[in-house]
Amino acid sequence: MALAGWWAAGRTPIVLTYHAGSMRKGRLAADVPIWLFEHLLLPLLLRRAQHIVASSEFVKQSFLSAWSHKTSVVTPGVDSERFKPALNHQSQTPFKLVFVGDARDPRKGLGVLLQSMAQLPDCHLHVIGHALNVMTPNVTYHGPLTGQDLVQAYQSADAVILPSTTNAESFGMTLLEAMSCGRPVIGSNVGGIPTLLQDGTNGLLVAPGDADALAKTIRRLIQDPSLARKLGRTGRSLALNQYDWDSRIAQTAAILEANCHD
Repeated sequence: MALAGWWAAGRTPIVLTYHAGSMRKGRLAADVPIWLFEHLLLPLLLRRAQHIVASSEFVKQSFLSAWSHKTSVVTPGVDSERFKPALNHQSQTPFKLVFVGDARDPRKGLGVLLQSMAQLPDCHLHVIGHALNVMTPNVTYHGPLTGQDLVQAYQSADAVILPSTTNAESFGMTLLEAMSCGRPVIGSNVGGIPTLLQDGTNGLLVAPGDADALAKTIRRLIQDPSLARKLGRTGRSLALNQYDWDSRIAQTAAILEANCHD
């Protein structure tokens, strides 16, 4: 559809938003047409675009590196009035971990997190999103949640985990939502996640695919409640001051104004 719009637009200036890295899935049947699109058709559209908006500095410098000279970064924002801290959060026993995402995609890393759970008998994991329900001790599958149900899932967490395993993770939106709720977060040091999280400041980073390191990092939060509180406070502050929607709107409007002249 994007290419059809390009042809129909004629000489009309185009500003294109690209929010991911490669779309390849690791499955041959899907990856062959995706490869053809990414290497033959998408470059034509990117070359035609007057300007490109990337979702993170990682996307700009990796997948869009050939067009970085005409690319600006406008990250996703978060509704901090909806995603806000609970009035009184109390740490729980067992320690409540929350994963939010489509866990049917192995790149989201739920398998790694489940391996970590074997080392964390004093934790309970809540999986929010589509998943293949496997009978696993200390794991509850809730399916997809939206609206206030999703907000409450974040608010009630002792920590929110995004253990992605590949560079397909271009930003880490679930981490930002959890930060806005004042919860400590752990993410893999992969893709765009390190552009959102500063290790030890507003979150903790672990090597992708390393279940032992992930378990050790979760244990660190359990044993150091002051660190968990600090990460939650800093994350909330960053969500309010750097990822509000008003600033996203202003950045996007300035890009459109600068590049969409007749």
